[in-house]
Amino acid sequence: MTEILAVIALYMLAMLYIGYRAKKSVKTSADFFIGGNRFGSVITAIAHQAAGLSGWLFIAWSQQVAGSGLGAIWTAFSSGFAPFINFFVMARRTAKFTVMTKARSFIDLIEARYYDADRKVLRIISTVIIAISITVYMSSQLMAAGTTFQAVLGLDYRISVLIGAVVVILYTSAGGLLAVAWTDFVQGMLMIFAVFVGLFVAFGNAGSL
Repeated sequence: MTEILAVIALYMLAMLYIGYRAKKSVKTSADFFIGGNRFGSVITAIAHQAAGLSGWLFIAWSQQVAGSGLGAIWTAFSSGFAPFINFFVMARRTAKFTVMTKARSFIDLIEARYYDADRKVLRIISTVIIAISITVYMSSQLMAAGTTFQAVLGLDYRISVLIGAVVVILYTSAGGLLAVAWTDFVQGMLMIFAVFVGLFVAFGNAGSL
């Protein structure tokens, strides 16, 4: 248990350190909101996938697979196919138009694309949709953190959720998108490593497909 606590503490300190280093690079609002456009395709792709798949892939989907076996594999194909559409169909056009319009958010991009900067109708609708979606998303991520800490460390669920929330809020508020992208990149690499290790462990214990 001591070793597990040490690893988790080291992991959280690493995330906070990334936020601290990112803070030093944040000089303007553009640096905070869009990271100063300093992200390459590799960091963007891995960070995107880590943010989108972390909680449900490693907690919820594991339970689904354990309960239904190969019947759960359809979700792997569906969630794996979506990023290809994002990166190879939408990303390049979106990136070019973002530079053209100097957008700092996806709402800015939609507003500029459909010439609605004056009436603000699209901004209001988009804000409502994003607010609802991000609330559900963040809730599920914090629930995943709480469930993990509770199962691994035996902590109270509410305390576990609070710890996860505090760490995320600290590094995000310190370094903005720069901190978020780099922490997600590190987490994404850890998840890729864990998938390969988990694959060998699973086959070693199951004995067959």
